[in-house]
Amino acid sequence: MVGVRDECVSRPGAEAVYDADMTGSVAVAAVWGLVVAQTPELELGRALVAQGEFERARVVLRDAVRAGPGGVEYRYLLGVACLKLGDAEAAIEQFEVIARDKAKDTAFAVSYREALERRVAELAGKLAGLPESSARRAHHLAKESLMADRVEEALRLFRQAAVLDGAMTGIYADAGEALWVRRRYQEAAAAFAAELERDENAFLPNLRLGQYLLGTKRTEEAVPHLITAARHQRLPEAHQLLAYAYDVLERRAEAKGVLETARELFPYHGGVKEALAGHSGKAVPMTRRLLLRDRQQYTHLLRRREDEEAWFHLHQIYAGRVASLRGPGETGTLR
Repeated sequence: MVGVRDECVSRPGAEAVYDADMTGSVAVAAVWGLVVAQTPELELGRALVAQGEFERARVVLRDAVRAGPGGVEYRYLLGVACLKLGDAEAAIEQFEVIARDKAKDTAFAVSYREALERRVAELAGKLAGLPESSARRAHHLAKESLMADRVEEALRLFRQAAVLDGAMTGIYADAGEALWVRRRYQEAAAAFAAELERDENAFLPNLRLGQYLLGTKRTEEAVPHLITAARHQRLPEAHQLLAYAYDVLERRAEAKGVLETARELFPYHGGVKEALAGHSGKAVPMTRRLLLRDRQQYTHLLRRREDEEAWFHLHQIYAGRVASLRGPGETGTLR
């Protein structure tokens, strides 16, 4: 295979899997354990991809996907064609739709990871190339420094980002967590408090600040933060810490009510069951308040934009996916 394909494949492993994958449609379907309807469009698309005619393949397969968007095989081949044409974002858009269906498919996993790694590198380049006046540039570089364990450099860049945009959320939360995992708890607490001035309902800053206040015997101050964290219903630890705070304050009925709520939300969590077993008597039900959620970033909306906010959040999302696809002990060098 020659032409665009030679320019687009960057890893020998991807090349080998790709070649094996494209050798005969019926054999490939049998190896994958799939029942694939051999439609004319699918056969043509597969043949074009196998011949390295990726632009023609993209047109044929894109039309087929629009006509029948549920086709897993169409989307896979369309993603491969886009990837070989150098459009990693378009490839990811197809691959993420079928990721669950293709979870055990080695060829798919290689292609999906390659698309993600390429796009992560592209987005990192865009962010690093922003003007020095960009807060998101400084924020991005701070997280890159953390990945390289250059902690003090990262903290300096976090502070720089906060100065450049005092209203931007996430900067102090990231700085706080970096300090927390390094057991610099007092500094971390100050960072989390600063984040809550920008987003009072943020999950992690409330959880961590509540945890810190509990540890420093400021239990009354911890309770509101832990209530907010528990309202996110993300981790049972938020409920466990809140119940502990109520126990310290001798509000045992409220502690039991919190743990009963946690049992409903996290029925298989052993720590919650164990803590609840230690509480007898009546329970004061946890007040049913509006469920909280951190601000969500949706890829389909971010893709429509071409600005530094979209680049930053897409980079974070895709870098997280790459990390989840790595094997035990495997590290990456792409940013």
